[in-house]
Amino acid sequence: MKDFTIREIVEYAEKIEAESHKFYALAAEMIKEPDTKKLAFDLAEEETKHFNHLRDLLNRERLTSLELDIVVAKGIDLLNRTVKTAEITGDSDPIDILEVALEREINTEELYKMYLTFTNLPDNVVKVFEDLRNQEIGHQNRIKTLIKKITGK
Repeated sequence: MKDFTIREIVEYAEKIEAESHKFYALAAEMIKEPDTKKLAFDLAEEETKHFNHLRDLLNRERLTSLELDIVVAKGIDLLNRTVKTAEITGDSDPIDILEVALEREINTEELYKMYLTFTNLPDNVVKVFEDLRNQEIGHQNRIKTLIKKITGK
């Protein structure tokens, strides 16, 4: 079994956050329903903040959402993504997209939960992973609330 460096762990997490940013930016382009479109746009922006939070750990320059799109996310293939979920297409309705988004948030939260089981992580890294995990849970709750609003269930 390979031992991962803290840098490798954080860089992997950066990739996931960049993937999430691209997913939500794409979803925001595809969605017509206003509340769902706004949530996708807001979550894309929040994923940029998560990405930059991780960059801070590595003393790297922060990026804007546009820079993240150009520098990092353009090279991401959502068909070959790190966090596996169902796919969204132009035919996906808002509920389909929200359900995939929820799946993505749950899987990402599980990743951060797993990271917190690693030993010998510095306290500042543990705090970032705890914060990110809690934010992923917050995203899940926002998505669930919108699904209930749309479906009435």
